[in-house]
Amino acid sequence: MDSTTESPMNTGKQSLHGRSQWINRTQRRCKQHLRTILTAKVRNKALRQAAEVTFLNQAHLEQKFPLTSLNHYFDLQRFYTATQLVNPNGCPGVDRQTLYDFLTCTDPMMLVNEVKSKSYRHSPYMEALIENLDGSTRTLMIPIFKDRVIQCTWLLIIGPILDRVFLKCSYGYRPNQNCHMAIHDLDSEIRERQRVWVIDADILKFFTNVLHQPFMRIFRLYFKDAILLHSIESMLGSMRQKKSNGNSSPKGLPQGGVLAPLLSNLFLHYVLDLYFHESILPSLKGWGKLIRYADDFLVLCGSEEDARLAHRMIQERIEQYGLSLNEDKTTVRNISNPDIDPLLEGEGPRMLSFLGFELSWHRSVEGNYQLGHRTEEKRRKKAILKWKDRMRRYEEEWSEGNSPHLIGRLQGSAIYGVNGYNNYYGVVGNEQALEENEEQVYSEAAQFLDDRPVFGGSDRNPFREDPERIWPSVKMRTLAELAQPRRVADLNISRIPNWGGRGK
Repeated sequence: MDSTTESPMNTGKQSLHGRSQWINRTQRRCKQHLRTILTAKVRNKALRQAAEVTFLNQAHLEQKFPLTSLNHYFDLQRFYTATQLVNPNGCPGVDRQTLYDFLTCTDPMMLVNEVKSKSYRHSPYMEALIENLDGSTRTLMIPIFKDRVIQCTWLLIIGPILDRVFLKCSYGYRPNQNCHMAIHDLDSEIRERQRVWVIDADILKFFTNVLHQPFMRIFRLYFKDAILLHSIESMLGSMRQKKSNGNSSPKGLPQGGVLAPLLSNLFLHYVLDLYFHESILPSLKGWGKLIRYADDFLVLCGSEEDARLAHRMIQERIEQYGLSLNEDKTTVRNISNPDIDPLLEGEGPRMLSFLGFELSWHRSVEGNYQLGHRTEEKRRKKAILKWKDRMRRYEEEWSEGNSPHLIGRLQGSAIYGVNGYNNYYGVVGNEQALEENEEQVYSEAAQFLDDRPVFGGSDRNPFREDPERIWPSVKMRTLAELAQPRRVADLNISRIPNWGGRGK
């Protein structure tokens, strides 16, 4: 090794300025070496992996990763803050304790010391089956409130650190990011490029199939704090599913846990986001863009050839980590403006579904094609089915004699449900879908009261009155207006409540 590349740590006599110069030279050479490998479009798998490791190590050098000491941030103040963030109305875990039960019988200081001494053991999860929009089911892992508070405390510590690491293409479960931002980014890119091919990808059972061993290997690239690693390994170890032969299967992220969204973002940041920008983009002949919300992602390309190449490289990449694409749902389609790229004979309307919205080209009054937005059909049907299920529960309560407060609850539930639907889907051009949803909700609620004696013996039905006076008007907004950071209320973390069985 010559004098220009000799590490300043070996000489012991160089100044701090000299050390920083050596680090800067090393960074530039790593970047130049990585750029040379990637622009040459090397297809050898071993070389691609070596280039990827070089890039990640370079990022660690700049960001001072991995971080080795974080446990001193796990203190009472953050613990109390975490208890304010946990939903007190959430479903209890296997111990059937509510948040109030946990707080009144727990000494916070003892629990903090238990975590720091690595004697903490994560409790088993309670499993609940949730039906998806396509009729399939997924398993929701519900931790007890003790584990939720501990996970939330770690989230307050490592969440801001990792958020600076994530790329701009990631929108899911991040502060100051939301679904409308991802849709607005997609809409802007299609309008600007006009000629666009899209990979609409779906990872098959992502949360169920993430292998623990490669995940922990990625996690240790960023964090090497022994207490944090112990907590994460205990959290993952509690959800290992039993195979038929009785052995445990070390895979899966606890979907339903507080830390699961952040951990999934970290895993896909390394497996997909970094790989796309540092390996796939240099391999394309034209432009490319990745838009990801949690495990739902789209890849936009300028040609079909580039889209097919990106699809093949992504498939090979995620298979290295034990995952696979759902071939029934993953498609490569043309979403170009028909005025620029005319429709082929027999080709249907060009549309794309993403995060509950359906983007499609339609002719305007002037005769040109415009990109419009509408509620996805299966999402609209799900909203109606959800309301019908709630109406059945109201019928059961009425038959049991619980009618005095039912009309007020019914009216409030209808307003709350319609407002929530309108706040998400209230985009300019989607007025028809919002009107159909309102009409369905109000007509069923009105019919429900028409079939029963109205509370108080009056014939007045609030759902039969003038909708303009009873129901709030809908304010339609553009995607740019919706794609704004949500305001989060400030938490008063200076006030320490009197817990541990000594309070009220």
